[in-house]
Formats: sequence, C-alpha cells, structure tokens
Amino acid sequence: MCSSDLFPSHDRGKGWNYRATEFGAAIALAQLERKEEILRIRRKYANEFRGVYDLRSDIFVPQEPHEEHTYWTFVVRCLETKKFWRKFHDKFVENGGDGFWSAWAIQYSEPVMKYGKWKERCPKIYDEEFWGFGECPVAEKIQKQLIQHKFNYRSEKVFDKQVKILEKVLKDL
Repeated sequence: MCSSDLFPSHDRGKGWNYRATEFGAAIALAQLERKEEILRIRRKYANEFRGVYDLRSDIFVPQEPHEEHTYWTFVVRCLETKKFWRKFHDKFVENGGDGFWSAWAIQYSEPVMKYGKWKERCPKIYDEEFWGFGECPVAEKIQKQLIQHKFNYRSEKVFDKQVKILEKVLKDL
C-alpha cells in the first residue's frame, strides 16, 4: 500500500511549473538534432542584416558579439528618438516586413518585480529587498533604443524578402 506521504501531490500552490509536455519535448529533441544547421542559418542571417544596417551606421548600431552567437534574435541599437523608432517600425511593416520588437524589459521593471509580488515567495528573506529604477542607468537608457528582429524563418526565400524590405526602408530614411 502506498502512503500519500511517500508520493506527495505536485500541487504546490504559488510558483513556477517547468514540466515539459511530451509534445514540447519532442519538438526540443528535433531542434537539438538540427542545431548545427539552425545555427549556421541564423549566423548567415545575422551577417546579412548587419551588412544592411551598416548602410545607415549614422542611426543604427548592430550587435557585434565577441563570441560565437546563437542569434535567437538580431539586435540593433537605434540612436534616434522613440518617435523615429516607431516610424521606422511602421515603414518596415507597411512595406511587408514582419515587424520587430523592442527589447525585453529590465528585470526590475517587470510587474512581478516592480510591485514586489516576488517577495511573497519567502517574505522572511525578501521583505527588506528592493530593486528599482536608477539601479542600472545605462541598461535603462539602452533598453529603450533596442530593436529585435526575429530569426526563426523557415526558408531562406522568406528571409531574403525581409532583407530586401529592410534595405529599401533604410535607403528611404
């Protein structure tokens, strides 16, 4: 006979659930089997985007990693205003581009951190802790300037179209 003490429930209330489904594990396995091909293609895409952004190096600073990079996105820093950033985005989409995203939020500006919800995990330890704006001023400044292009294109033909659109929009700026 099994005691419930030996096999406790996985229901722990608040917290994160990192268990993968069988379907998710199958997809991850398939991607791992193709990792060299996927990384080769992403690095090729990065070099092409970097070359196009170099046309407007007065406005854009493409990422230049010092180590081998996986490029789950391609990041560019826009030295112009937020209004310009939005105009550039809209022109890119208007011309058929897939669009792009701003950078992820700085950790302490995420709602769970900003409003202190994380302290509920262990109030005795975290009650006096605080992180907030002004802690990382350089990151706070740059975060607003970053553009992230996705790199999960399934065909080079689709990606080549995005490169041509980016080139056109940059030349028209």
